Amino acid sequence: ITEIDSLGWTVVAQKKQSVVFQPLRMIQAIVGVIVSVLILLNISLHFYVRKRITDPISALATAAVELEANNPEALLPNDQNQYKEIQKLIQAFASMRDAGKDREQKLQDWSSTLEKKVDIRTAELRALNQYLEKEIEEHKQTTIELEQSRDEAELANKVKDTFLARM
Repeated sequence: ITEIDSLGWTVVAQKKQSVVFQPLRMIQAIVGVIVSVLILLNISLHFYVRKRITDPISALATAAVELEANNPEALLPNDQNQYKEIQKLIQAFASMRDAGKDREQKLQDWSSTLEKKVDIRTAELRALNQYLEKEIEEHKQTTIELEQSRDEAELANKVKDTFLARM
């Protein structure tokens, strides 16, 4: 619709509806393609993030639960295509697992060594106890013999005093 002011006319041009709406349909088609591409990108990004981040972190969480349950053979993810941060995290978990194995081995060695030391010390103490019991018995016997000797000496002294008093 166009108005011509000098003549006072209004000009109306008639076009087919398909021609008028063609640019709108073109825009709809372009928007549809863009949305489809974005959906495909979103799905691809989802799988990429899942493979590179979510799955390794889930595997680490599973390994952490196994390590917490004292399973020193917990399997850690071993994919070298992961981000550096995830690789560092896997290495940290591996170090913790290995340190736990080392501590457990040292504890077992220490326990075994301690049991041997206790057995040796117990045997030494039994031998020493037997020796001391023997010494105590000898001391008691010596004390009895000394008391008998003293009694005999006192008796001999009395007999001597009596003998000297009669003389």
